[in-house]
Amino acid sequence: SNPYILLLFPKLKYLDVFKALSDKPILNIMNPRLNRMQTPYLCLIDMDKAIQYNPRTNTFEANSEYIKDNPKEKYQYRNKNYTGPFLYHQYKRIHSMIEGLRIYRYDPYYSCNDPNYTELISAIHCYLLAYNVFSFTTTIEGALINRWTKEFALSFLSRNKGASYSAFKEYWDELMPTDQINVLRLVFNGKSDLLQRKQVYRQLSPEISGLLNHTEPGKKASGWMSDYIDSFFSTITGLGQALSLKVFRKHLEDPHQKSEVLKNFRNSFPELNELIMLLNNMIDS
Repeated sequence: SNPYILLLFPKLKYLDVFKALSDKPILNIMNPRLNRMQTPYLCLIDMDKAIQYNPRTNTFEANSEYIKDNPKEKYQYRNKNYTGPFLYHQYKRIHSMIEGLRIYRYDPYYSCNDPNYTELISAIHCYLLAYNVFSFTTTIEGALINRWTKEFALSFLSRNKGASYSAFKEYWDELMPTDQINVLRLVFNGKSDLLQRKQVYRQLSPEISGLLNHTEPGKKASGWMSDYIDSFFSTITGLGQALSLKVFRKHLEDPHQKSEVLKNFRNSFPELNELIMLLNNMIDS
């Protein structure tokens, strides 16, 4: 619904977006026996819908509704038109990784830069895409707040939180880089690398949890996401306060300037860009 994204990617105006109030609509679409849809579709989920992390045992568990060894009833693993790897083999690999994976984490923010965990998340993402399910690495907030946008996210907070930001920035500067990104995700109402939020706050002192709560830009429905994206475009175009739909449209008429905006968007939001490219390809087909 962001008007600047719609100007940059005009094909998105042909999309209809629906919010599923439970997993059932998505799971029904994934089931070949129930799926008779002719219209291209893509379902979006946060990663904690597919797997869960148990902090007590340092183990992972797959959600059997999304990742299940049931080729005859649940999934159609391959057909003559499918040229990718056998999905059944992908499932076996994911299952083996989940069974054996023991990662090193950083408390209290449940940060993780273990390459084996990154590989697991990537494997699940590719596997679910075969069923038109797009899984974010963490959450939609995590797609916006990442290692490429952390300085911009800080700048956004500084303009919106005033005095609360100064105390937060002082605390943030003392953290190691991996924790810095996770703290930012929590402040923006997302989850940590290991898909935790409530568990993190249980480990924080009242002073720190209060500091993070006071720095929050707002809940999902507050409109901060659209403001965040608006601010991003005003920053990368150099238009600042002069940014408007009319000015942005004019800016994109220059091929070089449009190319630069697209490159900045792709580099800053790789997950969101991947999602939009998939949708564009569906519209083309």
